[in-house]
Amino acid sequence: MKRAIIATLTFAAAMLSTVAHGQDDHGSVLADATSVAFPSQTSGRIDPATDDDFFTFTLSARTAVVIDDGGVVDTSGWLYSSTGTQLATATSGGGLDPFRIVQTLDAGTYYVAVKTTVSTETGNYLLRLYDVGTDTHGGTRAAATSVALNSDTSGVIYAGSDEDYFSFTLTTADSVTIQTTGSTDTEGWLYDSSGTQLATNDDDGTGNNFQIVQTLNAGTYYVRVGSYSTRIGPYTLQIRIPSKVTVTAAEANENDRDTSWPGLQVNEGDVFYFLIALNNLTAPRGSITITGTFSGTAYNTADLRTQAGGTITTLSANRSFTLNVPTASELIVFTAYADSVAEGDETVTFQLNSITSQTLPGQTYSIGTPSSATATIRGTDSAPSFGSGSVTAKTYTANTQIMEFQVPAATGGNGPISYAASGLPAGLRFDETGTDSMGCPGTEPREICGTPTTATSGAQTVTITATDADSNTNTNDGVALTFSVTVNAGTTPDTAPNFGSGSVTAKTYNVGTAIMEFQVPAATGGNGTINYAASGLPNGLRFDATGTASPGCPGTEPREICGTPTTATSGAVTVTITATDSDSNNLNTDRATLTFSVTVNAADTAPTFGTGSVTAKTYIANAPITEFQVPAATGGDGTINYAASNLPNGLRFDATGTSSPGCPGTEPREICGTPTTAAAAVTVTITATDSDSNNMA
Repeated sequence: MKRAIIATLTFAAAMLSTVAHGQDDHGSVLADATSVAFPSQTSGRIDPATDDDFFTFTLSARTAVVIDDGGVVDTSGWLYSSTGTQLATATSGGGLDPFRIVQTLDAGTYYVAVKTTVSTETGNYLLRLYDVGTDTHGGTRAAATSVALNSDTSGVIYAGSDEDYFSFTLTTADSVTIQTTGSTDTEGWLYDSSGTQLATNDDDGTGNNFQIVQTLNAGTYYVRVGSYSTRIGPYTLQIRIPSKVTVTAAEANENDRDTSWPGLQVNEGDVFYFLIALNNLTAPRGSITITGTFSGTAYNTADLRTQAGGTITTLSANRSFTLNVPTASELIVFTAYADSVAEGDETVTFQLNSITSQTLPGQTYSIGTPSSATATIRGTDSAPSFGSGSVTAKTYTANTQIMEFQVPAATGGNGPISYAASGLPAGLRFDETGTDSMGCPGTEPREICGTPTTATSGAQTVTITATDADSNTNTNDGVALTFSVTVNAGTTPDTAPNFGSGSVTAKTYNVGTAIMEFQVPAATGGNGTINYAASGLPNGLRFDATGTASPGCPGTEPREICGTPTTATSGAVTVTITATDSDSNNLNTDRATLTFSVTVNAADTAPTFGTGSVTAKTYIANAPITEFQVPAATGGDGTINYAASNLPNGLRFDATGTSSPGCPGTEPREICGTPTTAAAAVTVTITATDSDSNNMA
């Protein structure tokens, strides 16, 4: 868990002062302690190594206190009450790891002693006293503090393991500089929105601060701030993007704006403006002078006026603007109005050219993107028209596909015309372009097709709307063509269930052996509920259609076959699964069948040696024996294979008469060889195994 703190603002300006060698700057006993404020930071020096420095401070209320050393010498700290009773002590971890005491203290006076940890070490230290408050920054991405671009955010590394997370969002791709400032030695990490690390840095910033410079796409990013080698202290996180000047065009009445056109489109008489804007503005502020150029189509120059009422007479002339920040923008407003000159569409463009001067402390601006903006003033607005085009009334039957037809095209208007249909009965669709997915079979635009699924209550009005590209005058630019459609009730089409690509592989079983239950595929389609039945099953097998039959199958799934076959079949038999829908009014269209084969073999038998036997054998070590043949087994299923076990050393068993090394004879099941080791009587076992792995030893 993160310990929470807020450090006072006095942290940010602290510096280690230098005390002359041999000069005792602070008292060496409680009575001579140097009085310091709370919170505060106080420089000191251990010199000589036996030097002890004492300080005293007073709390006006109960406070959670942090006492530590921000210097470079190995020190230890002691905390005492007003009577000199030791309350706590802490020792440096070595190197640049300072001591730290965290204690909740009541109101009153306290003493702190600073001493060297190494008996021969001298040097400067920085005694810091501050209170523990609420850590305002989360320790995970989920708890990250959201910060704005070009912001400065204060933070504190309270402990060596403390880490602070921040998030920021870019709306467009940009180069981002992420860094800290301050006396704390920080490390930084940059992550994308999914938590993937993009960059990390330790000391590329000022002093021992990290700095990450990265070009990023639009999106949300996370920054993790930690300390190097358990350092602690305050820092300021800065997230910067380049300072840019941009220009955009907009219509004064946004409610009248047509967003379907590229760029800004206005009608004569509308008011529009160019907005020049500066990002990243920080205090203190000053001014910036920018030059730009107007250009456009040749037309009556009286069509454009500035906000002050002056006429723009030369569109190619440069114009210079001085922006007094914090205004940070200037509206260059034009009024386009109807005149006596017959005109088509006209354009006016403002291009940012250069920045001739700027007095913004600590900031340098350049021309950004967009650096130009264009407004189009359209000529007289006209609406599209269907003219004499019409569609005759239509009458259809539910569940019967209609003959597709094309509605007339509209003409006129400004720019491309788009079409939409409303009021179509369920099941019918309108294909505006002839290329819609799930459109109509034909490739012509403005077609209506489909199969009506529901009867209408009398004639229903269908409306085809044609809208041109500007569509900013709702009364003129959206014209409609209407016609009636009536859908009469029809009969529900009779459809059959279908097993589709479902199948069952051929099965082979043995009498008396329970089969592994299996499920047959489900059918789809048909009208209503589908019922299943099986025919041709061998004796002992059963079909559980619902998973709830009694006696059913062990499982609870429907359409399972299980059981133990009781009678062998004469070869493969055909099993038929029939799926019948709930209306079942036509045997040809209301059912589907799925077939597969089942073979049941006779019960499995094992081979046997019957009365066959081998008499006991006695041999002499190192003397060849007379080879002999063991009896053959009979019965079983298929080919019988033989094996011998526990033969004395030197003897071997030739199961087939062709083994290498086998026996001198060519008969199968022979034992031969020369025993090499004397031994008491041993039992030799001959095993006969049939082809389905039943055996008789």
